[in-house]
Amino acid sequence: MHRTVLLFLTLGLLLMAAAEHTALAEPAAAWAFDEGTGTVVRDRSGNGHDAMLHGADWDDTGTAVTIRGPGRYVDCGDTGDWGITGPVSVEAWVKPTVKGHGEAHLLGIGMSYFTFTYYNAELCYWYIGSGGNNLRGKLTLGEWNHIVGTFDGTTMSMWVNGRLMGSQESKIKTYPHGGPFVIGSNSNNSNAPLYEGSIANVRVYNRAISAAEVVAHFKAEAGNYGFDPTWFSRVKVTPYYYFDRNELVLNADCRGLQPLAGTGRLEVSLQGRDAVHVDVPKEGIAEVRLPIGVLADGTHELRVSLRDDDQRFPVETITFEYPPPAPIVPATAVRSVGPIPAPTAVTPYDLSVGKNGGFTITVRDRKYAFQTRVSWPNGDFNVLGGDGGGEEGWSVESQSTGVHASGASYAIDRNIDVRPTHVYIKDTYTNTTDADLGLLIYNELVTEPEQIKRSLLGGFEGRRRVSSTGSAEIFSPSVFVTDEHTSFGMLPVDDVFVVQCLLYSDENAGMGTEYFALGPGKSYTLEWAVYPTDSNDYYDFINSFRQAEGRIARVDGGLGFTTFGPMNRRQVPDAAFIKNRNIKYGLVHCLSRTADDPEVSIEGIEFMDFPKEMRLLRGQATAYHRKHPGVKIMFHIAHSLYMTNNAERFPDSKVIL
Repeated sequence: MHRTVLLFLTLGLLLMAAAEHTALAEPAAAWAFDEGTGTVVRDRSGNGHDAMLHGADWDDTGTAVTIRGPGRYVDCGDTGDWGITGPVSVEAWVKPTVKGHGEAHLLGIGMSYFTFTYYNAELCYWYIGSGGNNLRGKLTLGEWNHIVGTFDGTTMSMWVNGRLMGSQESKIKTYPHGGPFVIGSNSNNSNAPLYEGSIANVRVYNRAISAAEVVAHFKAEAGNYGFDPTWFSRVKVTPYYYFDRNELVLNADCRGLQPLAGTGRLEVSLQGRDAVHVDVPKEGIAEVRLPIGVLADGTHELRVSLRDDDQRFPVETITFEYPPPAPIVPATAVRSVGPIPAPTAVTPYDLSVGKNGGFTITVRDRKYAFQTRVSWPNGDFNVLGGDGGGEEGWSVESQSTGVHASGASYAIDRNIDVRPTHVYIKDTYTNTTDADLGLLIYNELVTEPEQIKRSLLGGFEGRRRVSSTGSAEIFSPSVFVTDEHTSFGMLPVDDVFVVQCLLYSDENAGMGTEYFALGPGKSYTLEWAVYPTDSNDYYDFINSFRQAEGRIARVDGGLGFTTFGPMNRRQVPDAAFIKNRNIKYGLVHCLSRTADDPEVSIEGIEFMDFPKEMRLLRGQATAYHRKHPGVKIMFHIAHSLYMTNNAERFPDSKVIL
């Protein structure tokens, strides 16, 4: 048997030793968030700047705080006596659980001072003195991210997970002294974008901590936040074998060793053969292609070294067999899934139209009033329902299932269709002027203070206002509210209303549009529906709507991606992730490069032809079911392309374009 010896060398041991001997600088204020209970968060710096929770919750581990909804935040007090007069650093571990909608305050004082924000596309921004003076870095949704922002009086810098995102001369050299340091948002404005997720281990310094300190802090703490600690002591080498073309391809990940003292250079070879040399790129990941020629049968080991300036350090050895063993093809397994629960019973209700044009739905002798408010030019609102009211000359004529109302600028013709499961409303608006007309329109359930016990806007818990054209992207615009006795679902039906829809649940609960306009003499019908239900389950409402509209089939829970790219598609999300989204069907990201052969990109069900890929998928499904037994696991494939190209394998299927 022929043996070839491979030795790995790395800078890891030196950097680990340096990290262990780098003192973690004392901050001006620090909150570990390890109390796990109560509303007081102790300042671990010893400077007495204790923080107070306002509506924020402790996470399940008791080592972080979770923020959801408006007016939920952590008040860390005024920074006036923290000794911060210019240079400053802010450091924290953050775990966003919802994609940013607009730009939300994350932690700090404000853009005119120093602050972090969380924005669309999972971007985190670091500001000094002005909204136009910033740096940014991308965070990973659903995972812990270490963020650091510094300012030394001249230069501002930002790091994410120990990597420098940017450094530049600050346009602003001074900012106001003092101000309240807030984690999350203390605004009760339901229109304001909000950060939703967890935050832990926040520290503020009255100086700019160094790059070495940033890296040392990240490496010292990363193991507590889901990172593999061995990443910082070795080059992570992943080999890919292409024996049919006499080549090995190595993926050498050196990011855990950065920053290197000089220019890192990798050397890879089989013993007795010429080495291949590759510089480590700025990104920290190098691809090394190694010609292997003719190999003797037996066990082979690679020789790899990493040189940084004049130092070389050992890491590990990787062996492989030639010829490779035949793949183990797993036996076919069949698992039956139980039937989907039967639909809930229809909730009986009565409807009556009031003299002012609104309507009342009665469920088990309890009355629920609905009204519509429509603006008039340069004035207030004309009202259908309630006590009426409006501009001078506003008139309303009501019938059992219809309403006609008119004022100086427009007319409304309402048709109410009472159906077994819901009320279907068609409101035709007509511009009676010879000029363009814009209207604010709100259809709402009239509620009493504290009546609403639960509110979901677009399927998400909360009482803020959200709209497709404003601070949030709504894929399924609906309002679902529950009191002590029953629940109501409201949603737009026609295309214009769906696109323009604004959702809210503050004084009243409803939906509307603030972008509706008609040309001179023009008309348009806005269509919407109200679903009364005895169930407080949001999906009973959604299922009822889908059944009534003939849309697909019944669902029994949320469908959502639980991974966010090929790099992490084999991870299993935590319980909080599943609970927050009410996920019953977990969708794994597109397969992309197959594990059997990384040069083959697969997007369809051709993964069945790759045994290693099949084993990985089954392994992930097993891990998923072990952690979340009630969730069904699926994965994304470009099925139409594959079925089109392989029609003979699917004789009973068809592609609909």
